Amino acid sequence: MNESSTTLVAATLRNAVWHYLDQDLLETAAFTAERLQALVEVPGHLRGATPISAAAASTRHLLATVYYRQCRYQTVMDLCNKVAHVGCLYLYARCCLKLGKLSLGISALENKDVGGKELYKTASATDEESGASPATLGYEQRLVLPTPAMVNVLLGDLYRATGMEKRAVLSYGLALRMDPLCWEASKALCELGIEIKAAALYAHFSLDMLPDSVNPTPTSINQNDNSDNIDNSSSSNNSNSNNNSMHDGENHDPFLSKPKPTFAVPSSRLKQSTARQHNNSSGDISVSPSTSRHAPAVPGATTPEFGLRTLSAGGMPKAPVKRNSISARSQLAGSNSSSHELSAPRRSSRLAAAATASSFAKKAPVAPRFGTPSSPVKKGSLLRSATTSTLSSDRHDALRMLTNLYSTYTRSYYLFCRYACDNALNALAQLPPAQQNTPWVIAKQARIYFEKVQYHKSFEYFERLREVDPFRLEDMEYYSTLLWHLQQEVELTHLAAYLVSIDRRAPQAWCAVGNALSLNKDTENALRCFQRAAHLDPSLAYAYTLQGHEYVASDSYEHAQDCYRQALRADKRHYNAWYGLGMVFLRLGNNDMAELHFRKASAINPINVVLLCCIGMVLEKSGEAESALAQYTQALAIQPASALSLYKRARLLVKLGSYESALEDLHKLVAMAPDEAAVHFLIGQIHKTLHNKTLAVREFTIALNLDPKGAHMIKEALERLEEDEDEDRGADR
Repeated sequence: MNESSTTLVAATLRNAVWHYLDQDLLETAAFTAERLQALVEVPGHLRGATPISAAAASTRHLLATVYYRQCRYQTVMDLCNKVAHVGCLYLYARCCLKLGKLSLGISALENKDVGGKELYKTASATDEESGASPATLGYEQRLVLPTPAMVNVLLGDLYRATGMEKRAVLSYGLALRMDPLCWEASKALCELGIEIKAAALYAHFSLDMLPDSVNPTPTSINQNDNSDNIDNSSSSNNSNSNNNSMHDGENHDPFLSKPKPTFAVPSSRLKQSTARQHNNSSGDISVSPSTSRHAPAVPGATTPEFGLRTLSAGGMPKAPVKRNSISARSQLAGSNSSSHELSAPRRSSRLAAAATASSFAKKAPVAPRFGTPSSPVKKGSLLRSATTSTLSSDRHDALRMLTNLYSTYTRSYYLFCRYACDNALNALAQLPPAQQNTPWVIAKQARIYFEKVQYHKSFEYFERLREVDPFRLEDMEYYSTLLWHLQQEVELTHLAAYLVSIDRRAPQAWCAVGNALSLNKDTENALRCFQRAAHLDPSLAYAYTLQGHEYVASDSYEHAQDCYRQALRADKRHYNAWYGLGMVFLRLGNNDMAELHFRKASAINPINVVLLCCIGMVLEKSGEAESALAQYTQALAIQPASALSLYKRARLLVKLGSYESALEDLHKLVAMAPDEAAVHFLIGQIHKTLHNKTLAVREFTIALNLDPKGAHMIKEALERLEEDEDEDRGADR
């Protein structure tokens, strides 16, 4: 088999792999990719051998991509280890993150020997060429190699997991500067407590981020990146198409270029207009198999036809192109540089992997289309000229809409992470009605009311969330805790069973099972469930916290402290863990440490009335009654209907002798919770002190009926009331 035939077979296999990957036929994709690797890599360049050719490196990246989809992370690491290819480095680092080998992942991305360190080093913040976004790609296009923003997000995740938050913040910030649509970076910055001004953040949005055209329904599979080809000859004017062979084509992948291994991607209007002029210089479309990295540019000899049809300028299907003519033209494409130019350029060519910006200015790669060689040029030019004004207005409106949408989402999530609950609700209310009915928004509303301790309101939103997204697992750990607080035993049991039926390996499901068992006082099995949840997802801080709460309930304070500290290692801003440590120290009688941890929790979540009441309890025990009263009053200012705050303040007012104020708070409590025996008992004690015997007896009797278990204490209070009355009569005599 000659080299040209081998190249054509390799291109066919490569395109087939991407088709199978897209349709999740992973076994077929793996089998095909292995055949491709055997065809491209020479025996001496099997795993561990460096350096390897550019074609071999890109083929190895394709095989590693298939293995990654199959969750074969160790195999991917072995395959990509020390391979000087951006895609391989990226997959290697992602596997390190999955397997917890964080230092190896960071080292790989920062290793100068394989060009890794250049991945996250870009031009200055004012350099527009560093601002590439996959948003410019259409339905029919594929981004094979990671953009610099994606690499920085991965690097930020690695830094964050190792506790290097400052470096993580820098990486996330750089990712957002390059790609404002990267939600993971925005989300991470909000969760790290970084102050974000959404309006300034999305000021980087520009018209360049919008695609040149919109295809509501994908009609073809176009390519925009030539960096991963088997043969790059079609982009050269050299008629000898075999100069860049599979085994020694060192310049196949521009990411391997040694002079400037950078992610800079051109985005200027001048370069785009130049690409348009070049692309319109020929009405004939001629695509070599080597110019397509993943899928054929035309349904020809490079890949079997999968029933794809092409559209003419008028939108009607065109007759299928003959295989022989396309195949012949494909083999001759390397002798004519204009044959690589297409009639429909896209700005998304900015996202193609490049070693330097200048190389892109020269080559101006664009996305091939399925089409016919006889597509008229003048007609398209006239249509573009006639609609320029309308398109310009539409693009500005689209940009404004996109900016407002992402600004609102980021601002609302930032406020949510800062526990500015009312402001977060107001921000979410500014979203369009269609956006407000999405699961993400409803889930945040449910969580906000949960944090505000408005459990019944939160329950309504969680129920609505389950109607909109019945198979949702995210946030269900909080919903199960909500049901635990509401003592909804039946609903909680059903929820736990349902979540387990959806995914037995979901940590949220085991948190729900643990809460259900905890509500049934089955502490031992509840602990096992929480431990399983933490094992399934070590980054889920709430699983450790629930485990700690269960240990506190069983008076295992040492184990509880360990769990809370594990939760804080997973998330330093997890205020529930700080609260748990405070409760442990409070029960151990260490008031100073308890106050310290309660205040740390309150600093993270300043609107949580439970935390304010806990601080008040510590101050009250320390003899600082006035300071404690101020804490309870502050809690009521935040949430006037807080039963806990009203009760705590009423008890303290009784101690301070402010009986009328205490009665006022207690009467509010009776209106809110008429079946609370402790409230009626406290009212009875106040009336007893005020010598209102009739009212005191009535309240003590109500308390006795509501809580028969407290009969001894209530009867003792009634007996003392009679003794006090006898003493008063004796004094009168």
